Amino acid sequence: MLPSFLLIREVIMQVRIIKAGLCAFTAGAIAIACSSADTKPLSEAGTPSAKDGGAGGGGGSGGKGSGGSAVVEAGACDVTLAPSSDDLTTIQGALDSKVKTGNTVCFSKGTYKLKNHLTLSAAKNVTFVGTGSTRDDVVLDFTGQTNGDEGVLVTTDGFTIENLSIKNTAGNGIKVQADNSVFRNIKVGWDNAGLADGGPTSGAYAIYPTGCDHTLMENNEVYGAADAGIYAGQCKHVIARNNDTHDNVLGLEVENTIDAEVYGNEIHGNSTGLLLDLLPDLQQKTTHNYLVHDNNVHDNNLKNFGQPNTLAATAPQGTGVLVLAARDVELKNNDIENNDGVPLIVVSYDIIDLLAVLNGGKASTPDPTTSRWPRRIYIHDNTFKGNGANPQGTYGVFASGPDGGKTVPYNVLWDGILDPRGYGDAGTDGGTEEGAQICLGKPEQAAFVNFHGDKSLLDPKGWSTATDAHQCTLPALPSLTP
Repeated sequence: MLPSFLLIREVIMQVRIIKAGLCAFTAGAIAIACSSADTKPLSEAGTPSAKDGGAGGGGGSGGKGSGGSAVVEAGACDVTLAPSSDDLTTIQGALDSKVKTGNTVCFSKGTYKLKNHLTLSAAKNVTFVGTGSTRDDVVLDFTGQTNGDEGVLVTTDGFTIENLSIKNTAGNGIKVQADNSVFRNIKVGWDNAGLADGGPTSGAYAIYPTGCDHTLMENNEVYGAADAGIYAGQCKHVIARNNDTHDNVLGLEVENTIDAEVYGNEIHGNSTGLLLDLLPDLQQKTTHNYLVHDNNVHDNNLKNFGQPNTLAATAPQGTGVLVLAARDVELKNNDIENNDGVPLIVVSYDIIDLLAVLNGGKASTPDPTTSRWPRRIYIHDNTFKGNGANPQGTYGVFASGPDGGKTVPYNVLWDGILDPRGYGDAGTDGGTEEGAQICLGKPEQAAFVNFHGDKSLLDPKGWSTATDAHQCTLPALPSLTP
């Protein structure tokens, strides 16, 4: 049935709300673009630019990322640091003059007060490790930071960090632009992030590897990021497993990456839980092989607290999983529950242009080297429960389903916008649903809708719940080894 006249009128008359809702499908990703573009405002034309429970964590449980201490064997510490009256000089001085390739830097128990970022740019294969019994025993506290875009910045290969906490950085928590990095059992976040009663301003990303090859993120906790809690972009061979990411605008994001495995994560209490995306105008032009399985993606209904005038600030609450223009994605055995907007949605980059035009702007100039349309998305054997119960903003459009109620009745939503060039290797001359290969398995997932975003976004009469073209399977994607 058609949505009510009032709903249509509201959506049409307040096109910015439409944009804020559906553009949120891309918000965090576009703002990130593997650079510190989190403060980039929306373009004047209306088309987004593609450049670019711990303490105070809002009730996160610690979950799978709350593990025990790192084992530091006797004699394993090449450099040992302890809190001092000038922690910045003590730590940065050691990194500049004492730490050599292959060294382990041990942080003794306590809180280190820092007003500038820490940088490691020379020695390779360095390990930072906290020597306490838990990661809360060693805290790098950047509250009141006045210099640096990150808390910790690493640009040398072979870096490992484990068993400590980083909090209240002025910008990103820890950024690593290097290969063969490991983030293990660390906690990164911002106290009181996004709360009306104050607290530090959140940085965009908590754990932030970019331009990387072989990255492992495991057993970590992140909270309070104004963009993505865990993010990997323009990378190769990324594993994100058994992390607890909560109370962020975006819980976990993998962008423009080749070979990623995301599993065993607790993704909850964010505005949008999981974002898997391919963006134009970046150095790495493609994605391959996003294997996403056995995650618990639930209760991602947090009110957005992104910085004003950024794309991340448009991300709507209530999104479980968003796939944007990515290819070769397998989503299986995930529990996707109690996300008030939509549980799992697959969209093309064309949605951005559509919304820009509706907003009186202009479509973007396409990047001819980057695909705009999702393809080979295999969604099977997931559990959906209690989703769509309180859709906000534009998600209200999808509540006008066959049940006639105020809930979103679909588990999997697709914008149905096809590659006009066709999908040659699927044996088609033009874009078809079969060529796109949005596959729901056999038997297919229930409660699917193709809402034909380029033709029938506001008219459910033009939507299709038929799954004939989606009763397909795809080859299983391979697991990765660290």
